[in-house]
Amino acid sequence: MFDILTMLGVVAAVTLMIVYWPRLPERIPYHFGPSGEPDAWGGKGVLVVAPIIVLFVTSVLTAVMKSPAKMNYPVKITPENAERQYRLARNLLLIVRTEIAWTGAVVVWEQIQAGMRGASTFSITMLPLPFVLLIGTIVVYFVIARRPH
Repeated sequence: MFDILTMLGVVAAVTLMIVYWPRLPERIPYHFGPSGEPDAWGGKGVLVVAPIIVLFVTSVLTAVMKSPAKMNYPVKITPENAERQYRLARNLLLIVRTEIAWTGAVVVWEQIQAGMRGASTFSITMLPLPFVLLIGTIVVYFVIARRPH
C-alpha cells in the first residue's frame, strides 16, 4: 500500500508540473521565508527541483530498506528481536518515503499557486505539517521499537 501511495505522490508532483506548465508565468517563487512570503524567485524550471529531490530521496530509502541489517537501531539487535526490529525499520522507511513523496507534491502545488498569483504566500498552515508528520512518525517508531516484544 505504501509503495502505491509513494508512487502516487511522485506522479502527482510530476503531473501537476506538466498540467500547469503552459499557464505558469516565467518567474515563480522557489523559496519561502518563515512567514510564508517568497524570498527567492526563478524561472519556472525551478519546479523540477522538488520532484527530482523526491525521486532521489525515495530511491535512496528504497535501497536502504533492502539491507535492514546495516541500519542503525535504537536497541541492540539480537537473534530474538532481529525480525521484529527489521520489520519496524522497514515500515518506518515505507511511511517516511510516502510522507516525503506527498510533501514534494504539495510543495509543487504551492509553488504553482504562488507563481500564478504573483507575490503570494506559501500556505502557512502547510509549512509545519511535513515536519510534524515526519517527527511524529519517527517518535512513534522509537517508542514501538524500544518496547519489549
